[in-house]
Amino acid sequence: PWEESLRSLDALDLAGLNPGKKEVDAARIAAVRTRGKDVSVWTVNDAATVRKLAGWGARRVISDVPDMCLKALGR
Repeated sequence: PWEESLRSLDALDLAGLNPGKKEVDAARIAAVRTRGKDVSVWTVNDAATVRKLAGWGARRVISDVPDMCLKALGR
């Protein structure tokens, strides 16, 4: 459960969380980022989702098509 992940993030002083794309939304990413931690989301294989997650503050995406991700972000 998400709340348990946040408790572990704090209690274990983790660097961040790596949730699946179906488990995140803007509020959940913000809850992690306000703790000064990173969010890496998996498995993201479409440009629209890459851009949405970046806009929400996700620091990384895990993808089967990394060059598409770079292109979606203008890199």
